[in-house]
Amino acid sequence: MKTVFITTQGCPKNKLDSQLYRTFFTANGWQNVTDYKEADVIILNTCALFTCEEERAVELIKGYQSGKKPDARLAVCGCLPLVDFGKKRIKEIFDGLIFTHDTRFELNKFINAQIKIEDIEAPNTFKETEFVSRNTFLSPTLFSSLDKVKFNKQLLEKIRSWSVAKSIYTYLIRERNSDEDKFFILISSGCTGRCSYCCMSAIHGRRFESKSADKILGEFRKGLKLGYRRFELISQDTGAYGIDINMTFPALLKMLLNEDGEYEIGIGNLNPRWLIKYFPELKQLLKTDRIYKVQCTVQSGNDRILKLMNRPYNIDAFKRCVSELHQEFPDLNLNTHFMVGFPSETESEFKDSLQLLDNIPFNSVFIYEYSGRPDTRSYNMPDQIPDAVKRKRAKKMYRKALLNLLKRKFKMAN
Repeated sequence: MKTVFITTQGCPKNKLDSQLYRTFFTANGWQNVTDYKEADVIILNTCALFTCEEERAVELIKGYQSGKKPDARLAVCGCLPLVDFGKKRIKEIFDGLIFTHDTRFELNKFINAQIKIEDIEAPNTFKETEFVSRNTFLSPTLFSSLDKVKFNKQLLEKIRSWSVAKSIYTYLIRERNSDEDKFFILISSGCTGRCSYCCMSAIHGRRFESKSADKILGEFRKGLKLGYRRFELISQDTGAYGIDINMTFPALLKMLLNEDGEYEIGIGNLNPRWLIKYFPELKQLLKTDRIYKVQCTVQSGNDRILKLMNRPYNIDAFKRCVSELHQEFPDLNLNTHFMVGFPSETESEFKDSLQLLDNIPFNSVFIYEYSGRPDTRSYNMPDQIPDAVKRKRAKKMYRKALLNLLKRKFKMAN
């Protein structure tokens, strides 16, 4: 039996695509393996959002090419081939099959498929253990009794280590943010935003297309029938849902929440501008006690930096909404993203982000160093921040996030 190894970088959408490819190969009589050295075909599904992901992809391609069986074939897909600089980088080190989600039909010819990939039903779930992890976790047994640890000077000394602080924080938020038991529903494709740092907006932003509400409802009912109780609505721009089909995101959410059964819904990748715009409706829907998570990616705590990022909202409005959500719905899993070291960001402006982190009790925070990507407006902005400064700020923010989480976890005062 022929074998295939598939690994993935990036977001849930990429992971769902990889699950589609895995099902496609299985339907054609192939066996999925967990060691690329045993595989006849290796597929790497890439991410292009950050330089670190690009470098990791290049590292993996080189490693797979040197370590694979002599007659094994490698294919590269995902977001990196979508952008010109990414495709060029891949072609410098690799001359095999390169495809994207839209050109996935090339896999039919690649393996002489009897069952075509277009005949495979798009998946809504995946197994997290089958994908490349961005983070290195410390041993789970090391923190299995973390609830019993006292918040004291000894613990504070430990988290002064950057690697330990990040690992502890990642471990603490991992369980609540696990994707293992979720049923994902992709509600739209494309992005209405034009963030100055995002190389993907030039790709995903060329069109915005909402999936029909009836189709989404059908997928939701399918998940319920299969026994899933935790659902997540995903998109590059979740809150923009419906702008092209005379509908709104709150209207879609209300329709789903009218369904009977025991379930809860998570909202992924909600731009703060949509939270602010739809706040009264969303707040009312949260009273159903069936929305367990809102991921609202603020990126910065400073209005000048947000304007340079081309993020159309202000911090005061965001803080009012999020503070009110926390006060009225303390069990809501509220998480966000911060980007540090954006061009011309001063120490004072970075401290605005730290202050926002102190003021809002986010359940989890994902922190990224600004990564200049070719073909974006921010790439040639003046006053680029040195890598050492970006890393220092990221470390400081991770420690702050960890301290805040531990204080809440152990019910300690500031």
